[in-house]
This record gives sequence, structure tokens and C-alpha cells, in this order.
Amino acid sequence: MGYADSKYAESVKLFDITNIKNTVLLLLFVLFSKQLRERVEYFDTMMLFYFLSVTWRIAFNDFGIFAARIATFFGIVEVILVPTLLLVCRQKLVTVLGIILYAFLTLYMNLYVKEGRFPYELAIF
Repeated sequence: MGYADSKYAESVKLFDITNIKNTVLLLLFVLFSKQLRERVEYFDTMMLFYFLSVTWRIAFNDFGIFAARIATFFGIVEVILVPTLLLVCRQKLVTVLGIILYAFLTLYMNLYVKEGRFPYELAIF
């Protein structure tokens, strides 16, 4: 069995929940880029990597594993960029609650929404 016949050759849907999440975050970073550029030293470099991640995943959505793995490599800066949103919001409580909500939604999405993850169940339940 070759790669083309395996389950890894499946395409990623264009409106996949991960693509929507990444696009919304990218739009937020673009919206606040002026303020973040002044406060975060390597914001432009991290933004370039995140932009490459989002566009790579969308551009190569026909090659599922290829698109996702390379996009994950570029998208590692997301864990640094998301907390930088604290720097642009005046109401820190709202931003902290937003980041906590984002973390729980990402966890929920990875555990229950995404296809192919059902063999992994929580050990406590």
C-alpha cells in the first residue's frame, strides 16, 4: 500500500475548524499589528511564520498530512503570539478570560471535535 492509498492522503477541508481558528487569530494579529510591533521585539518575524502557517495549510489542503505537519512547524509561534494580545487590551481581565476561553476551546476541539482523535480518551473517565 502506497501513500496515495493510505488514510494520510486525505485532504483537509477548507473550512476546517482549525483553519477557521487560525484565520481568525491571523486577522486579530493583523488588526493589532501596529501596537504589537511597538511592544514585541520580534513580532514581524513571528507574524511572518504564523502567516506562512495559515497560508500553507490552506494552500496545500489537498495533501492533508503534508499541509498539517508543515503548518504546525511554522505555527509554533502561536503560543507566543496569543498572550501578546494582553499588551493591546486595556481591560486585562477581559483579555485573560479570552485567552483562558481560547485554551479550553482548543482543548475541547482537539479532544472531541476533530476527526481521528477518538481512540484517545481521558484516563479519568
